[in-house]
Amino acid sequence: MKVLLADDEVTYRTVVMRECKKQGVDVRCANNGEEAIEWLKKETFDVVLLDYSMPIKSGMDVANYMSENGIKSPIFMISPRNLWNNLKSFAALNFLYWTI
Repeated sequence: MKVLLADDEVTYRTVVMRECKKQGVDVRCANNGEEAIEWLKKETFDVVLLDYSMPIKSGMDVANYMSENGIKSPIFMISPRNLWNNLKSFAALNFLYWTI
């Protein structure tokens, strides 16, 4: 399984990457949404983990890019705040959402 993890929080990326690698998951990391889009242009992923709020381009920007370019990988949107009022737009972009 290959995962793209995009989050600007270094500690979170490190922990998730370490745990994924323990399970044999191939992980690519991006520090922001722009880097995530660059990865998506080069490779395909089984799952995409996105922080909702990142510098340069947000997780929503990345999800929109994926939708506009026919990238169908499931998306898990990660956010420290409640974004339930955006559920309709989330469903249209093929992703799951949770708050941490």
